[in-house]
Amino acid sequence: MTIDDIKAVINSDESQTLELKKTTGEFKDSMYLACAFLNI
Repeated sequence: MTIDDIKAVINSDESQTLELKKTTGEFKDSMYLACAFLNI
């Protein structure tokens, strides 16, 4: 994946495989959720 690919993903809308967060607080919450799924 190149930097241009990453920029294209960031500029695209959210999808079932991509969820963009606006703040690090939201990112922290999503990491707790991801860890919960991995522990199942």
